Amino acid sequence: MLILFSRTTNIYASAFMLFLWGVNVFVLIPGYMSYIHSYARAEFMGRTFALFDLTFSGAQIMGAVIVVLIADRFSTPNLLTAAGLCYGAILIATYRTPGAKLLRSRRGDVDKLIKATGEGESGAADPELAATD
Repeated sequence: MLILFSRTTNIYASAFMLFLWGVNVFVLIPGYMSYIHSYARAEFMGRTFALFDLTFSGAQIMGAVIVVLIADRFSTPNLLTAAGLCYGAILIATYRTPGAKLLRSRRGDVDKLIKATGEGESGAADPELAATD
């Protein structure tokens, strides 16, 4: 959607895409939080959510530094297109990782017996994931 947004010159289409992106974020973030809450051990809950929060602020700071360094050489649509292509490349690269395969195979479900208990092989919250490490 970012690539499409970067190439759109119609203000109404751009506003609609921003609206859809906002709805997407509004729906996904609580799901991510619930998923992390399900897998994190109770004693690591604060640290886990602190790292989760840092992933957002850290990415914003790194993105801002990159934009400051290269903004004079590229147009905004080209920067947004490049960002969309990088994001797509990361999604494709991580699609076949063991964790992603496990997540897709379970459709995001977490076994109630190991939910946030940390029981399983090698201290991992999920024995299937521990076997892939």
